[in-house]
Amino acid sequence: DEKDAENPRVMAKMMRRMAEASGEPMTPTMDEMFRRLEAGEDPDALEEELGPQLEAETGAGDGEGGPAAPTHDDGLYGM
Repeated sequence: DEKDAENPRVMAKMMRRMAEASGEPMTPTMDEMFRRLEAGEDPDALEEELGPQLEAETGAGDGEGGPAAPTHDDGLYGM
């Protein structure tokens, strides 16, 4: 439902379920952010307050994340 997608409480619950399903451990800041979103706090204010700490814990925004560079296997691409 489109209304649910815009509701921070619903989004926080969905993000928490996705994090739990991934098997990756949740950082303390991530857990706090989800908990506070579920309580109805303003997402923008939380991002401003907790964003830098969350980035530091997860390594997001440091330019080192993302997929590894592609590799070339001559056995597969020999022409």
